Amino acid sequence: MLKQQLKTKPFQNYAFFIKLLWEASPGRIIWCIGVNLLHHLYMFLSQIIFIQFLLNSIQVKRPFHEVLFFILAMGAFAILFRMIEDWYTDCYGEKTNHIIHTKINEKMFEKAAKMDLECYENSEFYDLYIKASTESKDKIMSFLFTMAEAISCIFSVILTSSVMFSLDPIVIVFSFIPLIVSYTVEKKYTKTRYQFTMDNIPYKRKEDYVKRTVYLNDYAKEYRLYSIFNVMIEDFLESVKGIQENVKKYGVKMALLSFCNSFLKRVLIPLLSMIYIAFHMLVSKTLLIGDGLALINAVRRLTWMLFNITDSFIKVQELQLYAENLKRFLEYKPKLNPNEEGLLADSKKNELEIKNLSFTYPGQTKPVLKNINLKVHLGEKITLVGRNGAGKTTLIKLLMRLYDTTEGEISLNGKNIKEYQLDSYRELFGTIFQDCKVFSVSIAENILMKTPKNKNEETSVKKALDLAGFSDKLSTLDQGIHTVLTREFEENGTNLSGGENQKLAIARIFAKKCSIMVLDEPSSALDPISEYNMYEAMLKASEDKTVIFISHRLSSAVMADRVVLIDNGEIIEEGTHSELMKKSGIYAQMFLKQSENYADSAKEEVIG
Repeated sequence: MLKQQLKTKPFQNYAFFIKLLWEASPGRIIWCIGVNLLHHLYMFLSQIIFIQFLLNSIQVKRPFHEVLFFILAMGAFAILFRMIEDWYTDCYGEKTNHIIHTKINEKMFEKAAKMDLECYENSEFYDLYIKASTESKDKIMSFLFTMAEAISCIFSVILTSSVMFSLDPIVIVFSFIPLIVSYTVEKKYTKTRYQFTMDNIPYKRKEDYVKRTVYLNDYAKEYRLYSIFNVMIEDFLESVKGIQENVKKYGVKMALLSFCNSFLKRVLIPLLSMIYIAFHMLVSKTLLIGDGLALINAVRRLTWMLFNITDSFIKVQELQLYAENLKRFLEYKPKLNPNEEGLLADSKKNELEIKNLSFTYPGQTKPVLKNINLKVHLGEKITLVGRNGAGKTTLIKLLMRLYDTTEGEISLNGKNIKEYQLDSYRELFGTIFQDCKVFSVSIAENILMKTPKNKNEETSVKKALDLAGFSDKLSTLDQGIHTVLTREFEENGTNLSGGENQKLAIARIFAKKCSIMVLDEPSSALDPISEYNMYEAMLKASEDKTVIFISHRLSSAVMADRVVLIDNGEIIEEGTHSELMKKSGIYAQMFLKQSENYADSAKEEVIG
């Protein structure tokens, strides 16, 4: 689905990075290039022109007032440049860094939220997401700096070459000869380094997962009560071993390539150029002292600028590979068509019909659901029951169009649900999944899934919490519905029990203006009394709404208008609770067995 393509399109990726930067902060691109140009101009003047002018002034006995004027002018330029550079680095740069990172994060979050659900069950997608999220935001800034540096180095090369050409054109050769060799070496080093980074990503992901679980409260009890800690440590050490193997595989090669490149830049070229210039200064006396020292600095500077240009071009080639990861992620087209021009779903009419539905998860061959046919009428209360893995939750995901069917169709009011705008269709549903999550924000924000804007919304939150049986707990919290959940960011936050979290999730349903309520194991963490009160409140609050329950506790089935038993991906029994009990089939057996268990538990408690 998201396989890495071997061939990339560098110029398209460069344009992609520039477009992202320009959309986020066009001024940052202009200022970054401008400040870099000023920096290179300052270095050219101070390292070459200033030295040449001062030493030649001594030798040719230039008037002092001319020398003083030149020094003051250089000083004024240096002060102005430093003021601009410091403002850019500490003020404007910090501000726009945040803006750029925020814009990119927003794009990534929006894309991740629209990704098909199957992507989150695909390790290949996670690898791509990790590559895009952990690397690309930093790499896009590196691209900006590298691009600005390359432009500035070209500007500096033109200035420096003009001085060298005017004094001794042959000296330029000392800076240009090593480029071909260095380019080849640097290119090999970059490819090796990139492959080393990519090969380490699966190991890094495993390392990060272990680190995350060790420090998270969600896993604290399991780590202390079971031997899973040893398993995770073994996985961690296995990842470390994998990274070490990659170091052995690539390390020596990278070190040798790096040494060859440094030797050319720092030893060979400076040595040869100094011998040549010293000969013309001391033996042939064709160069003034200032011109000779200026040439030595110019050779060194031109060499570094040419290498920097080469490095910059190689680096942007590496960076465009990361751009490719981000580009592929942001340009990924979901399989689920949002159909933004489609029909608007009518919340007052919600007749659902499933026709000959079959579904197989991507990458699997065995269907999870087979030939499902079911009608859900307006205001009907239906309970889906069956063993674990029977396909109940999958059916709910298909109803909510988190996946599209493999075969058959689901229709709303006689029209295929694909004909409706996806967001409009999903707005019909209020849903609780069995693995419901709470966020580290206020209770009110957890209920509304947004920030309450007025008193009416706050009142609706309190009412929803009351219906969900959360009022007693709420009364113990000093900040009420504004209490932040978890203590991850707030010392005064509160941690809820499993049952309290589930009540909170149920309150979301009561607070949302939906016409179809879907509850996947809504009472799994509740005690029987809380469960009964929840169902009673749910049915009372949803008299005019369609409700679909999934529950292993069959108490919900007794109150439902219809019970649907799914086994091995197929509907095998359907009817009211009374009708199915009279059939004495699988449902009746499950219900009686569960009743016996409740009775046995009650007897034990009485005896105890």
